[in-house]
Amino acid sequence: MCKRFKIIRAGLLGITLFLPIAMLAQNAKVHEFPTAKPEALGFSEAKLKKMQQDMQRYVDERKLAGIVTLVARQGKVVHAEKYGMQEIENERPIQLNTIFRMASMTKPLTSVAVMMLYEQGRLKLDDPVSKFIPAFAETKVYATAGKLAQLDRPITIKDLLMHTSGITASAFGNSPVHVMYREADLGSAPTLDDFVSRLASLPLLHQPGGSWSYGLSTDVLARVVEVVSGIPFDRFLVRQVIEPLKMYDTDFMVPKEKRGRFAALYKTENTDGLKLVEAPTASEFVKPPKFPRGNTGIVSTALDYFRFAQMLLNGGELDDARLLKRESVALMTRNHLPENLIPLRVGPAEFTNNGFGLGFSVVVNQKTVAAINSNGFWWNRGTPPVGSYWWVGAYQTYFWIDPQNEIVGVFMAQSTDVMKYPFMQEFHTLVYEAFGNGQLND
Repeated sequence: MCKRFKIIRAGLLGITLFLPIAMLAQNAKVHEFPTAKPEALGFSEAKLKKMQQDMQRYVDERKLAGIVTLVARQGKVVHAEKYGMQEIENERPIQLNTIFRMASMTKPLTSVAVMMLYEQGRLKLDDPVSKFIPAFAETKVYATAGKLAQLDRPITIKDLLMHTSGITASAFGNSPVHVMYREADLGSAPTLDDFVSRLASLPLLHQPGGSWSYGLSTDVLARVVEVVSGIPFDRFLVRQVIEPLKMYDTDFMVPKEKRGRFAALYKTENTDGLKLVEAPTASEFVKPPKFPRGNTGIVSTALDYFRFAQMLLNGGELDDARLLKRESVALMTRNHLPENLIPLRVGPAEFTNNGFGLGFSVVVNQKTVAAINSNGFWWNRGTPPVGSYWWVGAYQTYFWIDPQNEIVGVFMAQSTDVMKYPFMQEFHTLVYEAFGNGQLND
């Protein structure tokens, strides 16, 4: 199954071995996880190999420099493969332990951190954000003709988790509010406290709960974690989430001893194929961040993120670590949006049949889920079952969790071509074509 990386499998169907993933770089720790033959868990090995060929095609056509894909069912890995290069210029092949910029796949980790404090009784979902960050008591809402209106009700912790707070981001529109975000120069803030205080001084795009607006809400959650816990957000996340899950290569920077595993960032050019955007040695991620954010900023590997996803599928625990109660994970991973706020829209994209939970998009209708951009439909090939939840990162990282069929999928690449090609969507579609003869379990 994985010709370029040895994963020894048992010779008989149904037999599972716990096997180490021996890291190829110095100072890398070893991941251990159970593997199984695809047929033992309802997958066609031949169809998974066909998926590998399709993923390799993206590399051969120079649409992506390199890819890592991983599929597991019932906690056992049935597929782990690598394709292409992590850095073309220095001829570094991609590895299963290559380190990627995760961008918005930081958000689910932040949401888990918040829910850990919720379980400890240190905050409530209906708490006003102003209870922890007083500046939000003075936040206004943009109204017609440039006027500002008072809040109908306070922004709550749940609003932040659901992206119904009214907080947006400058990149997702050209309304007067988006222009104000750009003029506020949030990126120049020296600390997370200052960053969030500047956000609180800007008007909301809409009343809390009035719409779903993807944006910087999760950065506010990171500051809430700091205020409630009394320790910096990155330290909390590492101590309470990353270390217990043995996510060895997940952090807010890539240390010197791991830079040989850090992927370069590319984009495609119509005439020249792949063009380097950011070399690993020139990346902001090889030095400590100015301040940690909840919205974005972590680096990780496919193997590490699989452990995080499997913890969620297991109902909040993995191996000897329990982060959340099963009931809390169930609360996070069900849709909380009313029908009038569905479908979701992020910039030019629309995700039909998807609602949102507390940190994840959630499939609410077993119809073809289509993403739409300015060129029309660019993907309409099917969806995981109702109740599956997922999220993506801007640099082409993606994961989904299918509780009904106990499946986890992870896709990792590094490209700035947002929604230019259906890499991730084709990956999960092909996974389901390989599972159960293409028939989902209803």
